Amino acid sequence: MKIAVIVILVTMFIQDIKSRSILWFLFPILSVLLVVIRASGSNSVKAVLLSAITPICCLVIIMGFTSLYFSARKKAWVNITGALIGWADILFLVSVAFYLPSLNFMLFFISSSIIILFIWLGLSLLSLIKTKFIPFAGLQALLFAGLLLVSWECPEVRLNDDNWLFYLLQR
Repeated sequence: MKIAVIVILVTMFIQDIKSRSILWFLFPILSVLLVVIRASGSNSVKAVLLSAITPICCLVIIMGFTSLYFSARKKAWVNITGALIGWADILFLVSVAFYLPSLNFMLFFISSSIIILFIWLGLSLLSLIKTKFIPFAGLQALLFAGLLLVSWECPEVRLNDDNWLFYLLQR
């Protein structure tokens, strides 16, 4: 099952880089696999689904404030999913919310956004990128695949537990 998750994440990366789109059915498959993997640890499926509510609500709030910000700048209502943020970006983060608890979700969302923006800016400055559109979901999928592989191989890194970072800092 873990191999299937990595294959889906790499497929998402390749699709987003090549065609700037990701096949929609990969998101529900990824979500189900992540729920099953997380529930196989020590959680029930119900507990996993309930724990996804907070990160998804945070995502909705962030998207709402982003829309309000751009609407205020343009002095007209701006639908951020029209030109600013793709549905793949949102659906990918919703899928990840089923695996990562709240703090880890926010840490992943913020740190991956910063990493991707700096990498994209660097590649743009070097003129290696010809488009202004960032394959955000694909790049986040690649980063998440790397994190999953590290967490599955290193027992100290427990992405599905918000306290793993505190355990590492106490060592």
